[in-house]
Amino acid sequence: MMSQSEMTATPEENSLLRARIYQLQCLFLIFPALVLARVFYFNIIQGEDLEDWSKRNIHREVLVDSPRGVIYDNQGQDLATDRLIYNFYGTPFQIPRSDLERTVTELETLTGQDYTSQSARMVYRRIRGQHVDFPGLEGLSQLEAMPILERIGMLPGLSYEVTFEREYPTGPLFSHLIGYVRPYPYFEEKDNLLPGYTLRDRIGARNLERVYESRLRGKMGTVVQRRDSVGRVVDSWTTDDKTLPGRDLYLTLDARLQAKGRDLLTVRLKEILEDYRVFLAEEVTRLEEALAQAIQRKQPTTWFENIVDTYKQKEEDLPAEPSGGCLIAMEPKTGRILTMISYPDYNPLAPSNTLDTGDSPMRVSKIFAYDMPGSAFKLVGAYGFLKNGFDPEMTVNCRKYYYIKGWNTPYRCDGTHADVNLIDAIQKSCNVYFYTIVNEYLGAERFSEAARDLGFGLPTGIDCVTTETVRPFPNLTGPGRGELLYAAIGQGKVQVSPLQVLRAYSAIANGGYLVQPRVVERIENRIDPSEGIRYDQTTSVSIHLQPLWREILMEGLWRVINEKDGTAYEVESRQRPHKQKFPKEWNAVGKTSSAEKGGQAVTNGWFVCLAPREDPIIAVLAMTDKVGHGGDFAAPLCKEWLEEYFKLYPPDFLKPSQPDRPAPEDVLAKAQ
Repeated sequence: MMSQSEMTATPEENSLLRARIYQLQCLFLIFPALVLARVFYFNIIQGEDLEDWSKRNIHREVLVDSPRGVIYDNQGQDLATDRLIYNFYGTPFQIPRSDLERTVTELETLTGQDYTSQSARMVYRRIRGQHVDFPGLEGLSQLEAMPILERIGMLPGLSYEVTFEREYPTGPLFSHLIGYVRPYPYFEEKDNLLPGYTLRDRIGARNLERVYESRLRGKMGTVVQRRDSVGRVVDSWTTDDKTLPGRDLYLTLDARLQAKGRDLLTVRLKEILEDYRVFLAEEVTRLEEALAQAIQRKQPTTWFENIVDTYKQKEEDLPAEPSGGCLIAMEPKTGRILTMISYPDYNPLAPSNTLDTGDSPMRVSKIFAYDMPGSAFKLVGAYGFLKNGFDPEMTVNCRKYYYIKGWNTPYRCDGTHADVNLIDAIQKSCNVYFYTIVNEYLGAERFSEAARDLGFGLPTGIDCVTTETVRPFPNLTGPGRGELLYAAIGQGKVQVSPLQVLRAYSAIANGGYLVQPRVVERIENRIDPSEGIRYDQTTSVSIHLQPLWREILMEGLWRVINEKDGTAYEVESRQRPHKQKFPKEWNAVGKTSSAEKGGQAVTNGWFVCLAPREDPIIAVLAMTDKVGHGGDFAAPLCKEWLEEYFKLYPPDFLKPSQPDRPAPEDVLAKAQ
């Protein structure tokens, strides 16, 4: 046994022991302090962020898509609307492999699809947390999605989103007016998003969808979803940020009349073209027989040879198929558009299938395209002649050609009209008369002023395009007179749009007001109807048209349709066996036109028509591209469209008792 002296520690040992005890005390003090500091950091400093992060593991805030506004015609028919669709996708994060494989097997049973590759991706991505796309399970309607939705709770790892897709029930019928929507943004726009837009938005790309984007676009909302341990949604609730639908547009157009216009530009125009082809062949045969008889009788044959060559050239130049055109109808007093169609058109649901280059239908709407109008532009010379105080009864002798002193080549007319005054010249579309009054009486400056008075070279102000293309009226004051003479008959440098022409004729018909064409009648908020907007006010500019000038111009236009020598007296086709006239009770006025284009074998046909003469309620213009004379091709389209219009909107003026029209000599007598 050790003695007490042997058990006594040395000073060095005691010092070492005290140091160790101190170290242990420090450790016991520091460890709780570190724990407390860590607790303080997580609960006080990072508490809110960590709580947020924790909640997001089971609560997820999700954006909810909003429907765009609906676009209706004037009868309430849907023209553009949104369809509810379901997109299913895999969310395999941290879900057991056996559950994922069972989900894929169940999907294969429900859909009949082979998802072997998706099964492998689901298993692979369960660690990474990436989504898996399932082909065939995107863009499903509610009916198509219902079998999957009924079992969604038994399909761990499968999620879905509800969104909207634009739908156009009338197909391409309104494509050049309504436009289409596209995903937003394009690649080049991702670094410069518009305020309020996200990477999953849609945006209007053309025409009304673009112009009224801020009205049609809805407001996305948010919902909070609570998910279980395998990612299934077990509960959800809305936040204060609610989804709001876009506002609805009600148009002035009638889908029934629009469909009639498209049918005329496609089916009916093709029938007229084929009928005209038969007519030319019969005429060539008849003329060749007459030529053979003239040769046998040893009579002069030059005239027969020339006319046979002319008809053969026409027959050869006719296109195999019509290449399209446009038809526009407007109320001349209000500017309300009832029909506005351009053909070819395109599918607004698949616009990328039509190349957006060159002359593709997506790029070129013939309604706004600038081209030479031909004789329809003679209205400018007639109006300018009256405005500057010249005598409308003054006659010009038309012998088919107009000569300028010092020029060897004359300017020609399509006929030999003898002595014609202003009304006669409009009726017969006499080029020589308009060459004379524009070149010898008006001159370039006054002619150009008259054109601008009637809205040429100026924007129409129509509300369905973001930026209206405007071509200034050309300068015709150069040293040569050739361009002025060509301009007098709507050729040469003159480039106008069909909408500008219709607006100019409407200004004569309504007593001298250039109205602003419009296609939107009103905008409505389906959540709060009190916030709706109506566009009842007609915007117009006066051209200070005197009543007498209007009477003279309208008389000439009336004769175009209703007098024997009028260029639209028989609208189906001149000299064809099935001639049809405009019904007398319509008391319609109008103007034919054929625009020649360099390098183009056949002309563009134009026709403008207004009814009734005394107080027109409707103005319609048809333009047919590269088929022939306006009286042969465009006028029948206007006539058949008006038949449909009067059937749908029976006017008061078609009642049996109608006042007699003024006699032509009475109209001219007023000018004395």
